[in-house]
Amino acid sequence: VKPVTQKEMLAVRFPKAVHLAKGVAEKISAKLIGQEPAIATVLDDMKRYLGRPGPAVKEPSFRVLSGFPGIGKSEFVRQVGAQLDLPIV
Repeated sequence: VKPVTQKEMLAVRFPKAVHLAKGVAEKISAKLIGQEPAIATVLDDMKRYLGRPGPAVKEPSFRVLSGFPGIGKSEFVRQVGAQLDLPIV
C-alpha cells in the first residue's frame, strides 16, 4: 500500500474546481435582479458537485424553478451554465 502524500490529501480536501464558483453569484446578480436566494441555493449545489473528491457517482442534484412568466427563470439557468462553463440541455 502506497502512503498518501500531503499533496494528495490537500487535493481531495480542497478541490480546485470549487474555485470556479468564486465570484459567480456577483456576476449573476449584476444581470438578474432579486434572484439572490436562488443563486445561493444553486451555487451551493454546484460547489458540492464540482468539489467532489473523484468521479461523480450520480448526477448533480436538480432544482425546480417555478414562477410567473418573465421573472428570469430561464435566464438564471443560462447565466449559471455560462458562468460555470456547464452545458445546459
